[in-house]
Amino acid sequence: MSDGPGSLAAWGALGLFLALAVGSDLRSRRVPNGLVVAGLVVALAIPLAQAMEAADGPSWRLAAVTAAPWAAGLVLGGLLLLPGYALGGMAAGDVKLMAMAGAFLGPGLAAAAVLYTCLVGGALALAVLAWRRARGRPAPTHQAYAPAIALGCLAAVWAHAAPRG
Repeated sequence: MSDGPGSLAAWGALGLFLALAVGSDLRSRRVPNGLVVAGLVVALAIPLAQAMEAADGPSWRLAAVTAAPWAAGLVLGGLLLLPGYALGGMAAGDVKLMAMAGAFLGPGLAAAAVLYTCLVGGALALAVLAWRRARGRPAPTHQAYAPAIALGCLAAVWAHAAPRG
């Protein structure tokens, strides 16, 4: 994601898709594939449209240069959460949601977002466990992970945008 004025559109769109995913995950414990696919399309469309506007028209080279960080973020975001899915710690929708977020963020921020997501996810899991145990309830077998992904992405974007110095 660039640092220019267009990044506001991408960050806003990412925030919207993550908010919708959080609502769905909390309500039904699933992240709809249609939501993820729509997010992927928007994540590519925003920088591509901005690049075409700046270049006064489309070109294959421009499309490839624009798609490279999109694809790298997509792959990195998904791959870094894949072990959690393989070990049964999260659902496939969580991996796909992180891949979608990575497409918005690009590879550098996607890696940071995964790190923050894991930290937030662990903290949320411990908080839920402590809350349930304090009330004499058993530990949950599944927990919505989209909130951790959303907060992890927010932390990565905030850390990236925070003034240095």
